Amino acid sequence: MRNQNESDLSFIEIMLDRLLRIDEYLQKLTSAGFSLNDEIVLDNLAFQLAQAGEQLASGKLSTELREHFQDVQWVKMRRLRNFISHSYISKQNSKLIEIIREEVPEYIEQLQKVRRYLVGVLEDGVEQ
Repeated sequence: MRNQNESDLSFIEIMLDRLLRIDEYLQKLTSAGFSLNDEIVLDNLAFQLAQAGEQLASGKLSTELREHFQDVQWVKMRRLRNFISHSYISKQNSKLIEIIREEVPEYIEQLQKVRRYLVGVLEDGVEQ
């Protein structure tokens, strides 16, 4: 089980890294006066969001972890990745900005909780 927990932690950390980048970029861009409607800005933010969702590809995260944290929006994050990656969002910049502002902070909070749990399990060697 340790290997699966280590693998899960690795994927969660990748997701968190991508989502925290979005948060950091958003703060920097806003403080520098950049428009979030800029195509280059939106492309970068969408890419980071899609990469976070990519970690939810079939078989990457254990079923046990997803079941243990049923309150985490796993399916929604995965669908969002598909929505972005298949270019359905290309004409919906306002929807992407809304997701980034409203949902990304929630995803970060949820994944930080999962990360703390996995770190605890790996340190203690027992499921919490």
